[in-house]
Amino acid sequence: MSTALERDVLAKLKDRGVTVSSKLVSTILDAVAEVERERLASMKAGQRQLGRYLGGSRPFGFKAAADGRLIEDPAEQAVMRQMKAMRADGMSLRAIAARLAEAGTRVSHVTVQAIVNADGPRTVLPPGSGPRPSASIG
Repeated sequence: MSTALERDVLAKLKDRGVTVSSKLVSTILDAVAEVERERLASMKAGQRQLGRYLGGSRPFGFKAAADGRLIEDPAEQAVMRQMKAMRADGMSLRAIAARLAEAGTRVSHVTVQAIVNADGPRTVLPPGSGPRPSASIG
């Protein structure tokens, strides 16, 4: 799939009579795409360093602040403490998820497992550095 930049370069080259099948054009477009991927990866890494939420599934227990950072959600943090207490009392992961659903918080047993197995307080991790469970809330 071509990016807008690749399509723009391709259109300009076509206007100048350069054929699309040219190996040179293909090599140039590949290089442009690689530079664009690197630029986006660098930009996203910088945003992550600043603690900004870049979209996707947000970690349970956090919410996006107005400035884009992830901050603790007090209500969900309390639910996380309840999960750990229920697990310490011997409840199964699915039973915990079911009890929470009855109380109005829908969360999967996989999310419960990630939370109750976490050591210490849960922190926001950059993608790829550990499990980030998703949750279906509401």
